[in-house]
Amino acid sequence: MQISCHHSLESISQLILPLFTSASIFFHIFREVNFFEMEMKPLTIADSNGIVLRHATDNDLAPIDDVPWEFCLAEWNAQFIGDSAYRISEQEKTNLRWEAKEFSSGRLWHRWDYPHPVGSRDFDERYPIFARYLTDNWRAFRTWGLSATSPWEHGIFWKLQDGVDKGRQEIEVDWEKLQRPGFSPDYIEERYERMDLAFKHSDWIPTEAAKALILNNGPLLAYIGGKPGSFTSKDHNFLSGETLVKQLIVINNSRVPTTCDYEWTLSLPQSVMKKENVRVETGNQARIPIIVPLPEDLPADSYRLKMTARFSSGETQEDEFAIHVLPRTPPVRGTAKTALFDPLGETGTLLREIGIRSQSVNAGDDLTSSELLIVGKGALTISGLFPTSRTMDPLTSRIQNLSTSGLTILRTVSIGLP
Repeated sequence: MQISCHHSLESISQLILPLFTSASIFFHIFREVNFFEMEMKPLTIADSNGIVLRHATDNDLAPIDDVPWEFCLAEWNAQFIGDSAYRISEQEKTNLRWEAKEFSSGRLWHRWDYPHPVGSRDFDERYPIFARYLTDNWRAFRTWGLSATSPWEHGIFWKLQDGVDKGRQEIEVDWEKLQRPGFSPDYIEERYERMDLAFKHSDWIPTEAAKALILNNGPLLAYIGGKPGSFTSKDHNFLSGETLVKQLIVINNSRVPTTCDYEWTLSLPQSVMKKENVRVETGNQARIPIIVPLPEDLPADSYRLKMTARFSSGETQEDEFAIHVLPRTPPVRGTAKTALFDPLGETGTLLREIGIRSQSVNAGDDLTSSELLIVGKGALTISGLFPTSRTMDPLTSRIQNLSTSGLTILRTVSIGLP
């Protein structure tokens, strides 16, 4: 399997273009795939792992055209940090006001026409989101065995320090070595201001995003992953008496074998820990299960799983993951007369497990004696019809009337997507 991925490779037949695609969607696509174990390589993806700056706008199909853009930074950030994303900065307010005037005038514009361009370093609220996005994506794709990637538009992850001299810099000509290959510049004046192209490395300040990229893009990587078979999973809610299952993932993309001395600790009232070491050959990875039975009397609280990995190269990495132990609730004792429309049967199984009695009904049944109608998971589709039943339409048309006639209607996750 060979996949190249970039917006300049349209002539390649096996092309995946993951622009504007969230990490969760890629986790879903690749959850059963481990490219690391495949014989044919490489898998190369660009514009996906590093969140593209155009995610801040709402015009995915025209990244350079003059179109009616919509600046959606708060909307994008809200999926990670919730309502706090809407406490927007003065820079975003300025952009939105400017954008509103352009809309009202009927004009079109480029993404760089904003008072604070999409690709600028003016939006500090983006960097924590970049960092989370980079961390999840880089770790996931490297664990899947990704051969190469492009952290597209990474230049804004570093900020230039105040007071850096941007003026013309004369360069003394070395006349004795003038005939050597390559350019012999006389001066430097206008610069493309990017960390790897302009000024001294010490002139640049790494943001949270830059630090995440450096940590997760190095030759060696160790982190706490999800359970075996689903290393991208983020399971964090547990009950006392259940078993916590995670794994420590160690990746060696360096040129030499490495030994990793690791230890992990779970901060329960009686702390649980383990120390061990593992040898990982060049180009390989190790996955070490972390299995902790939680005590039956464990208080409901938040606990932290912490990991430290010390490599034979001298590098040390740390990671942590919070779990939440929830209080056990008494069995549910439903007293309402409950009708259940559940063609797939999943919701009915769940109700039986938690002790709620219900009466299965079809679309045309009389519900006047019922007090509660539960519409089961997957019972409705975008078209309003259950996928394998022609009897859904009458119920769909009746739901609005039923809800105003005293019958309580509870809909589960009932929209079935193709």
